[in-house]
Amino acid sequence: MQSMIIPVEISHFALSEGKEYPIHCFHLLKHVTPGHTYLNKRQISVLSAYLNRSNRTVRRYLQYLEGIGWIEPNGKVHVIKSWKKVFHQMGFRYVIGVEINPKIIKNPRAFFAGVVLGRLTNFQKYKRNSTGKGKTAISSHGGSARPGYSNYFPVADRALASILEISRSKANKLKKLAKLHGYIELKYNFYPYELNGNFIKIDNLDKHLFRKIFEDVGHKMRIDKAGRVTVQDSDLVRANLKYKKSWNYL
Repeated sequence: MQSMIIPVEISHFALSEGKEYPIHCFHLLKHVTPGHTYLNKRQISVLSAYLNRSNRTVRRYLQYLEGIGWIEPNGKVHVIKSWKKVFHQMGFRYVIGVEINPKIIKNPRAFFAGVVLGRLTNFQKYKRNSTGKGKTAISSHGGSARPGYSNYFPVADRALASILEISRSKANKLKKLAKLHGYIELKYNFYPYELNGNFIKIDNLDKHLFRKIFEDVGHKMRIDKAGRVTVQDSDLVRANLKYKKSWNYL
């Protein structure tokens, strides 16, 4: 199946604005048309089938795309803007994208989340490989130190939320959704807390004091009913998507 390279920044924009389906509609238009099309009942029905949305909803997506200038009426047809024009209009500048056939994407939100999360892990991998000092998922405490985890990198909910300007709870849901649809691999990073080489247990009455004393990891500590202390570190993510550069963007 023919693929296209979907820009990382487009995915970032879609998630930040909560417009995953309209943006995916744009990708489908670019994929199934030669850059211009009649947005008639037939074309809308084709888009409706791919998106699994009603014709009325697809028309709303098209109105949004026209409103932001990504598609433009020209007589009886609509022009589908080139990547270069979209990038210039939106101020995008990164030439990295994901190679995929947009027709196979069943959940655009999951896909866009996978794109952004994968890019974050790839950036950490690049830092590690180029300088030897990049922050990796390898840790003496957690499961990330086990064989086979070298390509997993930490992505905190807080960091993803800050990047996309969304809530932490939504960032966490996006991670799980991307994993559910196979765009990333996700490992939860728990490890027992040690003090002087020994695992510790504390009384329930001392929880607040314990978190305050160990303020460096206190906000990440989890204490079970038996008083056993574990640290919940950032989730570990591995990208499953194929990233490529495309100079057609600029």
